[in-house]
Amino acid sequence: MRPDKPLEGGGLLVYRHPAVVRITHWVNLASLVVLLLSGLQILCSHPAFYWGETARFADPFAQIVSGMGSQGEPTGRLIAPGINLDTTGLLGASASADGSMSARAFPAWLTLPRELDLGAGRRWHFFFAWLFVLNGALYLATGLISRRLQRRWSPPARTWPTYPEPSPTTPA
Repeated sequence: MRPDKPLEGGGLLVYRHPAVVRITHWVNLASLVVLLLSGLQILCSHPAFYWGETARFADPFAQIVSGMGSQGEPTGRLIAPGINLDTTGLLGASASADGSMSARAFPAWLTLPRELDLGAGRRWHFFFAWLFVLNGALYLATGLISRRLQRRWSPPARTWPTYPEPSPTTPA
């Protein structure tokens, strides 16, 4: 980046990243947050993780399980190799909008949309995944057109090594 430049009135002109760089980075942040929240919504429909080349639905590697307690209230458990944790209140069973416990993999405040809706969660997820891709393409295109990427990421020509011409006896 260019160094800061003193102004006549005693101020300092601070060079910042171009507006396109700042905007695309903020769009990336928003996209990643929405992708996380909608991804948790998608995971609510089948809260199990599988390991290996094939998925054996009867034997997941890790899972979030909703069950019923002795009083008939929803409970939640996280089950993984060597782990069987009671996660009631956060995973498997959490408070709904009216304060009652409901059986769901993740709390409503942590998913997008809040209600259990796989279709809407997938729509949010795919829309913001494409926004993320197109935003990255915009960033790369503007960086290549303005030659900013070349200035930022390629070494200056003066640092390139110089190699002597090969001698006729050197095998090619």
